[in-house]
Parts: sequence; C-alpha cells; structure tokens
Amino acid sequence: NANGGTGSMSNQVTNLPAALTANAFTRTGYTFNGWNTAANGSGTGYANGATYSFSADVTLYAQWIATVQGTASAKATPSNATPTIGTQITVAINIDVTNVQSPNNLLGSFGASLAWDPAILSYNSNSGLLGGFTGAINTANTGTGSIVFNGANASGATGNTIVFNVTFDVISVGSSTLDLSFDAMAAATTFNSLMAILTVTDGSVAVSAVNQAPVLGAIGPKSINELALLSFTATATDDNLPIGSSLAYSLANGTSGLVPAGASSTSASGAFTWTPTEAQ
Repeated sequence: NANGGTGSMSNQVTNLPAALTANAFTRTGYTFNGWNTAANGSGTGYANGATYSFSADVTLYAQWIATVQGTASAKATPSNATPTIGTQITVAINIDVTNVQSPNNLLGSFGASLAWDPAILSYNSNSGLLGGFTGAINTANTGTGSIVFNGANASGATGNTIVFNVTFDVISVGSSTLDLSFDAMAAATTFNSLMAILTVTDGSVAVSAVNQAPVLGAIGPKSINELALLSFTATATDDNLPIGSSLAYSLANGTSGLVPAGASSTSASGAFTWTPTEAQ
C-alpha cells in the first residue's frame, strides 16, 4: 500500500521466506522509511528488501518521513547599531521559517545562545521567551558576556517570529559582535531537525561617546593700558578628543562684543595677543 504515496507495485506471492520487493512508491516531500503492518506505523516494521516468511497474507504500508526542504534563518538585531555611552539597546532574536516547505514549516523548538563583549555592553534584562514559546533561560554567565535560552511551542510558530529580547546598557566605546548560535532547531509535529537548512546572521554594535563641544577654561576680565601688550594663553578641554589629536584655537565674535581690531590668537597654543590703540 502506497499509504499517501504514488506509483504501483504488484502483489508479491510465494509460500517460502523471501526478500520483499524493493519499494517503487514515491511521495513528494517525503523519504521512504520502510514498511509496517499498520498505516500509522504502530504495527510490525520491515526494512526495504527485508525477508518475510510469507506464512500469512499481510498488507504492508509504506512509511514516510517528511524531507526538510527550503530555508530557515535566524538573526540578532540591535535596536540601535551605533549607540552612545550611557544609552540602552535591545537585541531582538528572530527565527524565520517562512521559506521552509510544509509539513516542516512550523517552528517547534530551538536551543540557542547569544554572546557579546561585556566590556562594551552590560547585560540589563531579558524579555522572557516570546511567540508562544516556553522553556529555560540561563543568565549565570551574563557577567562574562553570554546568555543561553531554549524554547518549545507544541502547536508551532509560523513565519518570522521574535522569540527573545535582551536589553543592554552601553558602557564603553568600541565594537561588539552579537554572536548568535544554535545547537538545535526542530519543526513542530514532524520533529524534524531544521539545522541543515538554517542560516544564522550575527549582529554587531559600534559604540561612540556623546560628541560634546570643547569647554573653554575661564579667562576672566583683563585690564591693560593703551599701546601696551595684553597677552594670555587660553586653555580648553574636550572629552571626545581622539588620541593623538589636539585642539585648535581661534577668535570669533561673541553675543556681547566683537573681536577687537589687531587681536590675534595662535591656533595651536591658544596664545592671545592684543595691543590696543589710543582710539580703542
């Protein structure tokens, strides 16, 4: 009996033990997995070409295993790939079985982990499992940059599903890979592994400091006689100044006055000089 398959095979007749005729049935999306005396596989099983006693008449039903076809994907996606220090980001873990062919197109279970650089990102919290999945979350190693989680959904999830979110505090300048990996993934109802057709895409973040303007040190009021030289050196700080770089100084009109004629400032050092005329 083809038991859902197609093709034809003649009845095999003999009164002596003999090897069963090799299977000639086919079923799209399935692989032949032997014979059984019950259609649902609950009876006595026989391999393809196995010996049967032929001591009694019996109907053997073809047994089929759904072949996993198509593609599945998973990705770790940060809410902001270029955050600044002092902010928070959330990394979404999604699994997409949209392109997996039936009957394996229902996501039933998975086992996964996410790793990051704890010098750049500090673990804050997680959402718990999402998308109808239940399971376990191991946060024991979040301090060293790793979280492990697994989930199961008996009825299965279709399409593209966010299964887990992790929230981080951004604590330092630099880059961190969001290394997503899976040790198991299976379809619901068929329980077939999806690992062979799974593509995983890691995420990443590049952290920069908040770009604040340089701060000019206090100069205070200055007094000088006409035709006498006034000089002083301005100083400033910049917390965002790249290593190996330096500040440049210049004069500009302010909201309460103009740069006096004849005044100058040295760009590299901030040295200011001005000799007021009698007219000034």
